[in-house]
Amino acid sequence: MTVLIAVFIAYLAVVGTTIFHYESLKAVGRLSRLHHHPHLIVPTVLSLVIAAHVVEVLLYACIYEIALGPLHLGSITGVKLTPLTLVYFAAETYSSLGNGDILPHGAIRLITSIGSLNGILLLAWSGSFLFTVTGQVDQRSARDQG
Repeated sequence: MTVLIAVFIAYLAVVGTTIFHYESLKAVGRLSRLHHHPHLIVPTVLSLVIAAHVVEVLLYACIYEIALGPLHLGSITGVKLTPLTLVYFAAETYSSLGNGDILPHGAIRLITSIGSLNGILLLAWSGSFLFTVTGQVDQRSARDQG
C-alpha cells in the first residue's frame, strides 16, 4: 500500500510542477516580449526561471516532509532532518546532482526517483525556453538597430 501512495504522490508532484512550470514560462515569455534593453531582459528572464525552479524544489521539500512525517513512507539517513536539509535534498534530487550524502530508504525512494526525472525535464525545458528567448531578443535588437 505504501508503494501505491508513493506513486500517487509522485504523480501529483509531476502534474503540479509541470502545470506551475508551464504557467511560469508563459508569464515570463510575455514579459520577455517587452521592448527593454537586451541586457536587462535576459538576466531578468533567467532570474525568474530560476525562481520558478526554486518554488518547485520547495514543493518537493514539502512533499518529502509529508512523506517522511505523517505518511511514514520511509526514512532518510546521512543527516539530521531539518527544513534546510530537506530543501537541500530536494534540490539535490530535483537537479539529479545526487551527492550521495543523504540516502532515502523505503517507498520515498520512488518519489525521489520520479522527482529527479521530473526535475531534469523541467530544467531542460527551461534551457530550451531561454535559448528561444535569447534568440528573440537578439532578433529584436538587430531589427531595432538596422
